[in-house]
Amino acid sequence: MTNICNDLKNLLETEREILLAGEFEKLPEITDRKQALRECLGEKTQSLSAADLAKLRNLSQLNDRLMRASLDGLGAVKDRLKLIQDVQSKLTTYGGDGKISHTITNLGSVERRA
Repeated sequence: MTNICNDLKNLLETEREILLAGEFEKLPEITDRKQALRECLGEKTQSLSAADLAKLRNLSQLNDRLMRASLDGLGAVKDRLKLIQDVQSKLTTYGGDGKISHTITNLGSVERRA
C-alpha cells in the first residue's frame, strides 16, 4: 500500500470512529482531507493492487452506510421533537365517532395563584 493509500485508509477509519461516536462537528475537516487524498490517489490508481482498492472501497461503503443511518436517525429525532412541540402547543379533541372534532392551536398560558 502506498503512503497516500495508507493515509486514506487511516482517515476512513477515523471517519468511521467519528460517525460511531456521533461527533458530527468533526466531519467537515475529515471530508476536506479525504477529498484531497482521493484526488492524489486518483492519479495513482494504476499502481495500486486490486486488494488495496477493494479495502478502500469497503471502508468507504461502510462509512457511507453509517452516514446514511446517522442522517436517518437525525431525521427521526427531528420528527420526534416536532411531534413533542406540537403536543405542547395544540389541544385536539375527538368526537364520539373517533374523528378529530376540534383542534385548538393557541392554548395561551395558565397562571397559578396561591
